[in-house]
Amino acid sequence: MKYWQLQVCLANELNIFEKYIGEFDIIKRGQETVPANIVLQALSDSKENLIILSIII
Repeated sequence: MKYWQLQVCLANELNIFEKYIGEFDIIKRGQETVPANIVLQALSDSKENLIILSIII
């Protein structure tokens, strides 16, 4: 998952994004891939109902 995609998934819970990513320049680095373990932890903390179709590790 790209950083920009994770930010979109957590749009209503940006505190979770900041917790796992910290300050991040989404314009410059948004296309980079987020490590899978961070994606899983961040989405696990989310109260949103999300469906993960696949994760390539």
